[in-house]
Amino acid sequence: MTPDDRATLPDGVEPADLTPMLRACYLLGRLSPLRRYCHRFVGGYLARHPDKAVVLGRMFGLPTLLDLRETMERTIFLAGAVNRREIALMRWALRSVHRPVVFDIGANVGNHSVGLRDIAGTIYAFEPHPLLHQRLAWTIAHNRVDNVVPLKLALSDRSGHGWLKTDNRGIERGALARKDKGGLPVEVTMGDAFAADRQLSGLDLVKIDVEGHEPQVLRGLAATIERFRPIVVFERYVTSGGHAMAALHRLLSGYMLIGTRKRRAMVGAPPGVRLERFDDARAYAAVLAVPQERLADILGRRWSYLATTSNRPVAG
Repeated sequence: MTPDDRATLPDGVEPADLTPMLRACYLLGRLSPLRRYCHRFVGGYLARHPDKAVVLGRMFGLPTLLDLRETMERTIFLAGAVNRREIALMRWALRSVHRPVVFDIGANVGNHSVGLRDIAGTIYAFEPHPLLHQRLAWTIAHNRVDNVVPLKLALSDRSGHGWLKTDNRGIERGALARKDKGGLPVEVTMGDAFAADRQLSGLDLVKIDVEGHEPQVLRGLAATIERFRPIVVFERYVTSGGHAMAALHRLLSGYMLIGTRKRRAMVGAPPGVRLERFDDARAYAAVLAVPQERLADILGRRWSYLATTSNRPVAG
């Protein structure tokens, strides 16, 4: 860590210098076959040395604060980023849009925002957890990423206050609740209210990762989605229940849902991603929701066959 890095640190934050063991894991973790073992070793090492948990690492090449007790941040420390295929999918879907406006809802420490920073016009990064937001904001400010706006806000279908309830898997798994059941109080707003307050003139992509709160987020964004018809990307597992999936189909009326799987690079496809017709019964790494009227423009020639099928709403 350089003197300049220390000078800009948030109050009360003092990252540990990397020990020889952590430095070795940092280097070996770049090798995919060894990453799993490095991940386990770092977890065990921090159980004995918790004072070494917060370090300075790199995310997409940018210096960033990371807490190695958190699974996602430990992976960023070892691999330099996470969810690269999902980010490749977003970049591919936005390839014909000049300087897109993006909502990164559930931004965590900013992995997706930083991964899209070079192609985006403005990225609004919503992360309500104060510690995650602190690390996100530090990364953005320290690296002078002027097109990412970190916001300590949760999006839902109402405005006011809510509570983030976490479990033993870490703070990155925080789920928003309306009643206080031992959670962390956070500020909540509707996406439509935020868009109106900022007087947005466009919205091109919405990424949502909020641990099961996706239907509420979409309800609070309904008018904005109807107005701007953005691409929506979200994780499949959060809608595994029949009622949640039925709600998703209703909330994304006029959209086609497309499942994504890991795949070797193919001509005309997102790097490392295979697109396929969406099936409610299957699990996908991520789901791409595309407005019906923009299918040809977004999917392109190779994947145009996906537009010949419609998504069948499930019974609610």
